Amino acid sequence: MADPLKARTERLLTDYLGYCAREPGAPEPQPSSPEAAVLRSTAAQLQRLHQPFFARGRGYPGNPLELLGIMSNQIVLRSLFWQDGFCLFFRTSSPLISWRRLLIQAFLSCLLATALIYSWTRLL
Repeated sequence: MADPLKARTERLLTDYLGYCAREPGAPEPQPSSPEAAVLRSTAAQLQRLHQPFFARGRGYPGNPLELLGIMSNQIVLRSLFWQDGFCLFFRTSSPLISWRRLLIQAFLSCLLATALIYSWTRLL
């Protein structure tokens, strides 16, 4: 028995690759599923948003697979730099310690104010 998620993923990938591989000027085929429609619109938004990155591949004179390798390496390197920066931010303890200290001070201040108000109401 086939995995239903794997089968849906295969259909989604087949639909998207068929959509991307159509001849220029050919009519756009209907999406095979709601997920395919979302994938197509999301890919179009990403292409508009990062148009300079994708424009570098238009008219590439070499092997398309070579271009795909170059572009994927650039994406991986950018994501690694982002991950390194993200990890570095959370690895340095100074911002977190200061926030933790501030939260503890605020909590203790609220606790002390509550105790003083409670004591004041009991005395009167």
